[in-house]
Amino acid sequence: ARLPADWLVRGPEPWPTTARGWLLRGGRNLLGGVLVVAGVAMLVLPGQGVLTILAGLVLVDVPGRKRVLVAVLRRPAVARGVAWIRERAEAPPLELPDDAR
Repeated sequence: ARLPADWLVRGPEPWPTTARGWLLRGGRNLLGGVLVVAGVAMLVLPGQGVLTILAGLVLVDVPGRKRVLVAVLRRPAVARGVAWIRERAEAPPLELPDDAR
C-alpha cells in the first residue's frame, strides 16, 4: 500500500553512490530473495504464497521484474487482492503500463 500509484510506469531507479546506499540496496535484495523463496514454499504450504512472491519481487533488483509484476497483477484474483489492500490503506489504485517493459 505504500508504493506510489505510478511505481510500475516510472523509469528505473538510480544506482546508489554511497556505501550506505549500496548496503541498503544489498539488504533490500537479500530480504526480497528470502520473501520470494518463502512465497514459493507457501504455494504448497499454508500461507499467502502469491502475495509473498509479489512482495519479494517488489524488493529485488533483477532484469524483467516489472514485467513479471505486471503479468501477475493483471490476474483478476491478484488484482482484486491488491486493490482491496490499497483501498483499505486509502491509497490510490496502482497504474499498470499499457505494455509490459
